[in-house]
Amino acid sequence: MNLIRLLKPEAPVQANTLEEILGDIERYGEPRLGKYHNKWNCNVELNVVAVGATFKVSSEYNSHATPIAAAIECQQRVRDALDKLGKGMK
Repeated sequence: MNLIRLLKPEAPVQANTLEEILGDIERYGEPRLGKYHNKWNCNVELNVVAVGATFKVSSEYNSHATPIAAAIECQQRVRDALDKLGKGMK
């Protein structure tokens, strides 16, 4: 993954299904989706510009009734994190 890709994320994918949303998130890391205590959570460890550096983006724990709700929140948080990272690098 290169610096440009992180600082200028690709255009959002028009995602309507869980598989499409996870595919969009997967462009930046390996998403994980799981059910814990009857609620869904989605998280991904993003690769960043420094060699060996990563950071984790996650949906809220114990707050999503469906897997797609958790994935949508995680997807938005990935986009927000990449936007903020890009602004901080200028």
